[in-house]
Amino acid sequence: MDFIPKPRLMFLKLAFPKKVSRFFYQIYDLNGRRYDVGKATVSPSKVYPISTDNLHKGYYLINIRHQSGKKGF
Repeated sequence: MDFIPKPRLMFLKLAFPKKVSRFFYQIYDLNGRRYDVGKATVSPSKVYPISTDNLHKGYYLINIRHQSGKKGF
């Protein structure tokens, strides 16, 4: 799977039926190694910055899971 370079600061736009949901995000580098796992509370149809210093080091967010384990996208 090829990775497309992203801007240094990534924004996340999510649309979910619930007003507020808690999600887990996993950050990987271009070699597929996971560097950080965090949590983000988001509201539907709004854009949120991913607040982690790792994204400024060239890491990329490629997976979001709901706390129940379901895929976010």
